[in-house]
Amino acid sequence: MLVVALSASSCGVNRYVGEGEHILYDNRYEVSMMDGSPVTDEAMRVLDKKKNYVLQDHNKRLLGMKKVRWKMLLYCMAAPDNHGWWGNYLHRQGQAPVIYDPHAAFLSTRQLEGLLETKGCFGSKVTADTALVKKRDISICYHIQMAPRRKIDEVIYAAESEEVKPLLSQWKNESYLQPGQYYDQDNLSKERDRIVERLNNNGYYTATKEIISFVVDTTYSDSVLSVELKISDPQIKGPDNLLHKVPLRKYYIGEVLIDSNSVKEQVIRRSIRLRSGQLYRSVNASNSYTAIQNLRNFKYIGIDFAESPQSSDTMGIVDAHIKLLNNTRRRLSASFEVSNASPLGTQESGNVLTNGNFGLETILAYQNRNLFGGAELLKVEGSLLLELPKLVLRDGAAEFHDAFAAFESGLDISLDMPQFLLPYANNMVWIRTRPHTLISLGGNYQYRTYFERILWNTSFGYVWNYRRRQVHQLRPIELTYVNFLNISDAFLRRLEGVSDLRLKYQYSDHFVMDARYNFVYSNQAYGERRDFTYLNASVETAGNLLKGLSLAFNGPADSSGIYQFMGVPYSQYVKFNVDAKHYFYHGDRSTFVARILMGIGLPYGNSMSLPYEKSFFGGGPTTMRAWQIRRLGPGNYQNSNSDILERVGDMTLVMNLEERFPLISIFEGAVFADIGNVWLTHQSEDYPGGEFNFNRFFNDLAVGVGLGLRANISILTVRADFAIPLVDPSYDTPWRLPHWAFNQVVTNVGIDFPF
Repeated sequence: MLVVALSASSCGVNRYVGEGEHILYDNRYEVSMMDGSPVTDEAMRVLDKKKNYVLQDHNKRLLGMKKVRWKMLLYCMAAPDNHGWWGNYLHRQGQAPVIYDPHAAFLSTRQLEGLLETKGCFGSKVTADTALVKKRDISICYHIQMAPRRKIDEVIYAAESEEVKPLLSQWKNESYLQPGQYYDQDNLSKERDRIVERLNNNGYYTATKEIISFVVDTTYSDSVLSVELKISDPQIKGPDNLLHKVPLRKYYIGEVLIDSNSVKEQVIRRSIRLRSGQLYRSVNASNSYTAIQNLRNFKYIGIDFAESPQSSDTMGIVDAHIKLLNNTRRRLSASFEVSNASPLGTQESGNVLTNGNFGLETILAYQNRNLFGGAELLKVEGSLLLELPKLVLRDGAAEFHDAFAAFESGLDISLDMPQFLLPYANNMVWIRTRPHTLISLGGNYQYRTYFERILWNTSFGYVWNYRRRQVHQLRPIELTYVNFLNISDAFLRRLEGVSDLRLKYQYSDHFVMDARYNFVYSNQAYGERRDFTYLNASVETAGNLLKGLSLAFNGPADSSGIYQFMGVPYSQYVKFNVDAKHYFYHGDRSTFVARILMGIGLPYGNSMSLPYEKSFFGGGPTTMRAWQIRRLGPGNYQNSNSDILERVGDMTLVMNLEERFPLISIFEGAVFADIGNVWLTHQSEDYPGGEFNFNRFFNDLAVGVGLGLRANISILTVRADFAIPLVDPSYDTPWRLPHWAFNQVVTNVGIDFPF
């Protein structure tokens, strides 16, 4: 139907083409050298961006097929005088026919000649001619005759100010202009910016781009040229309103004025890098802007400099004025995740853990960005997670708990203070790292069909970023207490039949005292479509201090030799995690994302296994989307319908590949593949085939594929992912394609992208 509609609309194109007009079919380029030599790769690199200098381009095509200009055909489905809703919609989504303009073609030849001149191909010529392709289509051919590209023979630096000349000699080794390089006008601009930045960071407040000029001499050779960079003294408007030249000199910071009516002034002064009496450096202003932005309390930040009345001919003084506009202090937000999976077991089994549950997770969050007037950030988050078996949706439930396969509710409170709570924390070295102190306290109630448990946790730590793209987080102490209660008789009998003591430990009361370090790296340029990498790596260790105290003071131990703290066994382990992502931007709005997630936990000493809450889980809306959370793995373990133990692992490996592309209006699509699993680091009779083994590593990898639909609504992205297993190692025949059915699709709905 779409093909028929587009074909019919091709007849309507004539309504948009006047008498004697033609539609631009394509632009072609013929390149030759003026001296008759072969066209080199270097010459073609000069023309890499030639299309940016041509004023007219053909209509967009479908998959590069010249004859299928689908945007134009979509536009022409509406008549020119159709201004109704449907006509306006087609015009917005389509593209008007590009009518050939001879004057635009002529201007394009001039712009292409300008491009060649900026790259050192002086005297190049560009002409254009046309040819009819069809009755209404025309093709343009740009004939480019390139002159040989010249190289730089000599770079000369000159300055009117005597004190600047030795600085230029020191900085020339880092110059963008070096003898032997091809001439490129872009490098002149980069060199001008570099010199101005260096001058500004060495006290020369009045140094601007306008005082730097270039003289390019091409007269003494046909193959090389010389470049002279000259720094003139600045011109300043005097009392008589006339411009007067003044010597280029150094300036020092005078007064630092701050306009703020919310955050305490002392907090802002502690954060910024500007101090009275210090040498003016533009980098200090930039870092001060970032530091104030890091306080998260202002929607406008302005730092202005003006020459001080105290300035004299012998010493330049500049005053700083920081203007701040407050942001909204309090904020309330909500997020949700919805998942739905088809039956993985049989309806007759009656097992709520394997009958395709409907899941809902929602978080309600409150923020106060300035709790005590010192830019302290208070966060209070309440969470609720429900997992409903489909049998309950059909048959109902006699009691409240019978309605859930899983039920969780939690409350987390955290306080983020923009300073180090440490001795000598106000030292300038610490301030430069933009430090934060984090304190958190939380509790979580978890209900499963066969037991309930309560988790309490608290932590204390620091966050800092010494370099712009790196963030460090250290939590020297993190406490977690897990209390199991109301364990059903059926579950107790199942645990009694478990031979693996590690597994039994996961379902008993325990205490975790750990320390964790996180390193985050990101080179994302916000507001720009530029490829970037994100890395989050962490190492966590627990129980070492308590074990040392137990050994030193002969602490109590149970019959298995497990030491206890306040009557509860404590965990001892080391754990590593890596989450790495790379974003590849291509086209106008398309993005390819590759992600790898790795982790391993190694219990030792006082523990036989990782605590349940520190273990790895297979499946879920952000990792293996074709499986619900805790429904995959470990390894090739085949779950029986009667098994009531949740699936956990000591290590995980996941790779996500996702292509995101625009569809129409606010909607975007996605195609994805998820590869990975979780494994145990040891053999277990209760999870046969769950241990990691290099010999069958590839056979243990699960593969899920799917499609996604995203809607960008204001500042939110609503996500719906539909996934299905392609390879499932828990089956005797892992290849699941022949067994696909529509009711096996796993649906995940949530806010924002999965990664």
